Amino acid sequence: MDEMKLNSIGSIVKSNSSEYMVIGYKACETDNRIVPCYVVVPIPMGYLEAESLRVLAADKIETLVQEGLRNDLCLKYMDSIENRYKVLSGLSADEWRAEEQGFIDALKELEEKTNG
Repeated sequence: MDEMKLNSIGSIVKSNSSEYMVIGYKACETDNRIVPCYVVVPIPMGYLEAESLRVLAADKIETLVQEGLRNDLCLKYMDSIENRYKVLSGLSADEWRAEEQGFIDALKELEEKTNG
């Protein structure tokens, strides 16, 4: 991911002539590469059931209709998410899965030490 800035939670974005609200982020595999994606719900319906959720690649957003919350905490979180995606975008999907598994294993080990 080059210098792309992700939109914050609560942002309203347009893709394929439809409007969506950003409710989260997800790393997705496309052409054996990891790309940043948004988890979104359609406007004005929002979340009705699991089928309401959509995943849109960040580079497929055509227009930012309205910016979501960007207070100090949000800006720190956005920086960490953007940095994570900068690292992920340089990895193949297989490399990313190995890195992710290592991270999960480290968390489990830390939890065991904390609980034990």
